Amino acid sequence: MKKLLGVLFSVMLLIAVAGNAKANTITITDAITTASEVDHWFITLSDETDISINVLAYEYSGTDFFNNGPGNDRLDSMIYLFSDAGIQVGYNDDLYSVASRSDGSVSGLDSYTLINDLAAGDYMLAIGDFYLSPNEAWNGINTGSHSTGSYMLTLTDSDDALSLTGTSDPVPEPATMLLLGAGLLGLVGVRKRFVK
Repeated sequence: MKKLLGVLFSVMLLIAVAGNAKANTITITDAITTASEVDHWFITLSDETDISINVLAYEYSGTDFFNNGPGNDRLDSMIYLFSDAGIQVGYNDDLYSVASRSDGSVSGLDSYTLINDLAAGDYMLAIGDFYLSPNEAWNGINTGSHSTGSYMLTLTDSDDALSLTGTSDPVPEPATMLLLGAGLLGLVGVRKRFVK
């Protein structure tokens, strides 16, 4: 009877401890569709926490993570994490370790970083293709890229303090900006006409 109570107590204790575990994981699938594209993901941490950022992107000829045909996604991902003040707090180009393979990665060209004791606050994660400089990552335009492809982003924190608060759209193409400028000039012309 004492053994049964001891086992029951141990199981209840394990359940209670497991119930208090506060890890949080967010997984997103997206793509870099033009060589100059840099995706921005906005993250908020409600408390100090450890955060891992894992990117699965590069396929060899025998792999097809994104159902686009084997080996068709060749994004050599680079990641930067910035505070909302623009200070770089994390970075990675290539890593092939046990931790980086936890998302199914088969390539050392995929990115992974672990940042311990990251303070509460707002952050921007930039994802692009090699070579992406910190300036390009922050400004959202990549001039050194050579490939495109799908990627899976996995964000994990140790204290359930992580929330994804949004993403930015890619930089508008020049034709869109010309159309917007022409429309604004037209509005100025119409206003001047009514003022006279």
